Amino acid sequence: MKRRWIVLLLLFMTIGAAGYGFTREEAQKVQKTSSLKIQAVYLECESEEANPLLEDAVLEVNRAVEEHFAKMQEETGYVEAYHNLHVYTKEGKDADTYVTFVTYDMKIRGIYTEVPGLATFYAKKEKDKMQVISDSKESDVQRYIARLTKHQDVQNLFRKVNEEYNGALQSDALLREALSELQNAYGSTEDNG
Repeated sequence: MKRRWIVLLLLFMTIGAAGYGFTREEAQKVQKTSSLKIQAVYLECESEEANPLLEDAVLEVNRAVEEHFAKMQEETGYVEAYHNLHVYTKEGKDADTYVTFVTYDMKIRGIYTEVPGLATFYAKKEKDKMQVISDSKESDVQRYIARLTKHQDVQNLFRKVNEEYNGALQSDALLREALSELQNAYGSTEDNG
């Protein structure tokens, strides 16, 4: 939050400086310097210490993720429900953006044991509404997310969910069979399409 105020203050200072009689070249130089400072603030977000993994910290992102999971549930015929959604966020590379790591338990129709899982999304505000992007096509966003996933706090979350997933598979033969069938069904449709 403090970083955003600094960015806004720099932006207002730049606008104010341009209005007080600077020549066009001087105003462009100030604007370029401010732009570099803004970029430096967001580069700092790549540091784990400056950008810790926060659980259920951004209400607007949580709501967008819940809506996204409700839509995913409707679109798939095999998911009965998603339970225990927890949204972990890190600041995104731009203002009003977030990288989200969402843990959940997925209930497959006809299977008792729920499947622990983790999904990674990029969330950004568009037209005053938070949007969840499940597969960003922007290469700089993909690189940014890849760098954040190397943070120790994210790696710990991945490890925890992986252990829960393996535990669920070990405990339920029907679940293993159902997941294998789903993987084969979706793998064969991907090969055909």
